[in-house]
Amino acid sequence: MQIPGKIVRLVNMVTQHTKAKMKLNNEYTEQIDVKTGIIQGDPLSTILFSTVMEMLMRKLEIRGNITTRLKQACIYADDVLVTRTKQALINTFKKLMQEAEKYGLTISQNKTK
Repeated sequence: MQIPGKIVRLVNMVTQHTKAKMKLNNEYTEQIDVKTGIIQGDPLSTILFSTVMEMLMRKLEIRGNITTRLKQACIYADDVLVTRTKQALINTFKKLMQEAEKYGLTISQNKTK
């Protein structure tokens, strides 16, 4: 999946030099610089997350149909289920962790069963 350079530049433009204020007791705080990531609740975050998840799933090489493949993935929000056999689950999970790390994503082992 190739993301056009124009889209990358636009995302960079709206995520760099971002500032925010917080509202406490009906008053706004001083303006602060947002140094990393996207502001919580920004609609762009779901689009970017979905794009990255699409690229990750393609790298897992899930082919065939439901009756012939050893691996399956169902993605909902930030939950991913990969299943079929225990060994396929282990191998696919390891690859998912490696690929996710390349995109700056981590898998919470405390939330993983």
